[in-house]
Amino acid sequence: MKRFPGRLAGYKIRLPLLIFAALAIFTQLATAQNDPENPANEHGASSSHTVNINVPKLSAIDPPGTVTINVDAGELNENVPYDENTDLEVTTNNPNPRAIYASVSKDPSAANDIRLLVKEDGDSNWRVIYGASGSDSAPSKEIIDGPDDNGIDGVHEKSYPIDIGVEVGPDFDPTGEFAFEITYTLVEI
Repeated sequence: MKRFPGRLAGYKIRLPLLIFAALAIFTQLATAQNDPENPANEHGASSSHTVNINVPKLSAIDPPGTVTINVDAGELNENVPYDENTDLEVTTNNPNPRAIYASVSKDPSAANDIRLLVKEDGDSNWRVIYGASGSDSAPSKEIIDGPDDNGIDGVHEKSYPIDIGVEVGPDFDPTGEFAFEITYTLVEI
């Protein structure tokens, strides 16, 4: 068998060159895909989608906890206010002007000669929400009015101080326990 020295020598040189060239091409491709200056859309990989955001109008009122008003014998026919701070915590994303109304949603059926009153702190006008005529529930009363210095106008989270009071007449029967439930409602105006 005859050897051709020129041919064998060429294989030894060409194989490493071929491997080197393949590695160089592979490295170039890998670097191009991760290169921040060559984003994926330049390589034919681009996609998009729509994101819809639905947020309902929401409003929340967090009333103060249980309030207990003690009326002494010498305070009959007088407005006896609750002495502690009472705040309505209001959170809303509704941009429309609103007011807060108060009403009695549960009252003691045996209550007589008693009036339940509510007002915004600093306001001199008490709103009777129970006992307006005799001993019946009064219609819902606005206690925090719409857009003004303290009104509710726009999206926000805010505390509104309120006062709660009671007037008890001499015909009130103190033998029972009398608990009222007050509902506060945000109303668009």
